[in-house]
Amino acid sequence: MLLPNGQHPTMRELSPTRTVVFLSRSMPETTLINLLKQGAGRKDVVFAFRGWGDGPVTDMFKYSKNLLGKLPAQARKKPPQIIVMPVAFREYRIHYVPAVLHRDNDNKWYLLQGTQSLDAAVGTIRARRFNERVSRQYRVSEPDQAVVMEQKMKRQDIRPHIQAAQQSARKLLEGTVTLPVNTEYRRYNYAPFVASTSDIVNPRDGKVLYPKGTRFNVLALDPQGKRAMAVIDGRSRWQVEFARHLVAKKPDTLVLYTKLGYLANAGIPASPLDAAMKGRLKVTGVPTYYRQNGMVFNVVAVREGKR
Repeated sequence: MLLPNGQHPTMRELSPTRTVVFLSRSMPETTLINLLKQGAGRKDVVFAFRGWGDGPVTDMFKYSKNLLGKLPAQARKKPPQIIVMPVAFREYRIHYVPAVLHRDNDNKWYLLQGTQSLDAAVGTIRARRFNERVSRQYRVSEPDQAVVMEQKMKRQDIRPHIQAAQQSARKLLEGTVTLPVNTEYRRYNYAPFVASTSDIVNPRDGKVLYPKGTRFNVLALDPQGKRAMAVIDGRSRWQVEFARHLVAKKPDTLVLYTKLGYLANAGIPASPLDAAMKGRLKVTGVPTYYRQNGMVFNVVAVREGKR
């Protein structure tokens, strides 16, 4: 069955993917595990469920973890990708599974009802044989999770949650970090070393540059870069004008603020400084200017009234 070649939101969301396998808990577990095993280690394949029901999303996590735990050891090292995507079931009218959606070499999407194996399904699609189901199918047992969530929202008063979220957002935008005003002019160099939270790989060859937990200089990833940052307190008109001067000279300067203040109406793109970034930059006062020079930042701590 030929389908539109991806101009709607569902296919934009699946853009890195070439094959989507629709599944359900109604299928025998052995069949599920056999299909999941074939998708292990493949970034171009995802396995989609329509939902999990009225319980918390952790129910789906537990179910997926249980399935993946039954895969062979080799497959568990690079487990298959499992997603919940009710919109895709709705978009393609999937009521029975397994079903395979595949983007062929012509960049068009084709739907096959049933599958014995992923390779066989792709072969059947490429041969354009769509006139019969190629395996037994089972009716999808899970509800449309988007509908479930919508009904839950209708049953509860979410206004307090909205108000709390708005207050939290306002507080974040106003700035949550406090720094003293610099009392002297200082120049120094700073190398931003951090511990990697995951393996850092070379995008060219996929080799691991820095294993998880390794402390490394983040500027080493792009020593030719010309990054610039300014940390200011927006409650000071002088510091806001200082930031405006820097941005005028170097438009890609990143402006971070401790408090929003006059920046709210200054027309200067800026973001709040959080505690993590404060620690990463080792910034101790405002205003402070950072400019990359190879593997270090040239840092200038400025006293108001001096440039």
